Amino acid sequence: MTGRSGSRIAGAALAMAMLCAPALAVDILIPNDPLARQGNRLQIQNLENRLRRQQFQQQQQNLRELDRDSGQYQPPPAVPRVTPNCRNQVYGSRIVTNCR
Repeated sequence: MTGRSGSRIAGAALAMAMLCAPALAVDILIPNDPLARQGNRLQIQNLENRLRRQQFQQQQQNLRELDRDSGQYQPPPAVPRVTPNCRNQVYGSRIVTNCR
């Protein structure tokens, strides 16, 4: 029975070591150099900005689609227009336009 419990303990220790290994690898990948950290921050900001733009564009596209599907077209309101009251008068060989 000692052989079996020893192998179970060794197996459990091996499993724990495998679970802890990725955490150690992450620590190794994080640079201690402040300039490298700033570069990482800039990359993260760029990715976040790109994601926000994509989300905004998707939202706008969804809203446009909703507007098209609503089917409630409202024609623009009739706005009275002022037409100029102009008269052309002929004086000899000249044409004079008087607008009021």
